[in-house]
Amino acid sequence: MSTSQAAELLFTKYGVYEGVIPYPSVDLMKEASGALALEDFLVIGDIWSQLVQRYLYQPSNILDIGCGCGRAARFLVPNAFVQSYTGFDVLPAAINWDQQYIRPYSRGRFAFVHCDVYNGHYNPTGILRCSEYSFPVSSGSVDIAYAASVFTHLLEADCEHYLVETARALRPGGRLIASIHDQQLGESAFLGSEARIDIHPDYFAEKASAAGLPLESNLGYVLGQRIMVFKK
Repeated sequence: MSTSQAAELLFTKYGVYEGVIPYPSVDLMKEASGALALEDFLVIGDIWSQLVQRYLYQPSNILDIGCGCGRAARFLVPNAFVQSYTGFDVLPAAINWDQQYIRPYSRGRFAFVHCDVYNGHYNPTGILRCSEYSFPVSSGSVDIAYAASVFTHLLEADCEHYLVETARALRPGGRLIASIHDQQLGESAFLGSEARIDIHPDYFAEKASAAGLPLESNLGYVLGQRIMVFKK
């Protein structure tokens, strides 16, 4: 990668320092996570890292479903209880960023995987359907999975498949932390396009339970999305 190409990926207002994870460019933050400014990117990442870390009592394997350009991962790197971390995303630029700028600071504990899964909003040229995609982890190997604003962009059949895959990946007693939109439903239980999906929390809990993930707790709203925790 040339110096000019690298500069396009970096937010340099606050400098780039040896031994410190830098910040992605505004364009990459917006594409990968919808953040319009560095403040938004860091606040959301901090919140999600705290949601995950409240369940970190011992060395654990983490699965980040839709990791983007590492907005939560960057906060998890220093936590010694993160035994391993696997993040995957449909955006290759985000995964390239993670591999180049986050993975080196993890001492081999963090891995980032590009999944070329079709999504009409985020990856309309994807070659795989959601129903064809297996998460890049072994069955029963994950202690905590989290999906920050992922089910907010999955059609119903894709939502069901991701829940089944999450249940496969989690060990007994493992948890999924997931966010949903549920403010624009009217009389519907599941409504919208891949740009925005709203789902009734009871309906989402039913689908998760059917996949083998009964609801453990409903944490209420965080930044406009409902946070729900499921335990296998």
